[in-house]
Amino acid sequence: MSSAIIDNPAAGAAQTDGPAADIDPAAPPPAIADAASAAPPLSLARARRAFAARRRRHKVFGDRADIFGEPAWDMLLDLYIALHEGKHVTVSNACASSGAATTTGLRWVATLAERGLVERIPDPNDGRRFFVQLTADAAALVEASLD
Repeated sequence: MSSAIIDNPAAGAAQTDGPAADIDPAAPPPAIADAASAAPPLSLARARRAFAARRRRHKVFGDRADIFGEPAWDMLLDLYIALHEGKHVTVSNACASSGAATTTGLRWVATLAERGLVERIPDPNDGRRFFVQLTADAAALVEASLD
């Protein structure tokens, strides 16, 4: 599957308001900038440990790791970490962080967006690519679940 298809799930994709041309390509989206400038919460360390443990378990169990299947939670943890590190996450990277097949990851990104937990932001430098980030509400929910 081409990265253009992975990074631009245009059918039914939620778009942010305003033209992408108004976005400073060097600046992270506002939610990322705000979270990255704040002191990291204790829950960030917990998120990192939980995500690392889940990846280790996936690696150890190999092709049998699908029995643990929580791709949405893996995505939310990864996006929470990225938010506090001030990093952009592409749709394809979010799918990879889920540990599931790309098509499954794309469905989860769409579901999370429909439920108001993530938002897709067009890449101002590449019209085929989108970034994904947690909404403020989702960040608070992830943090509450880790505290």
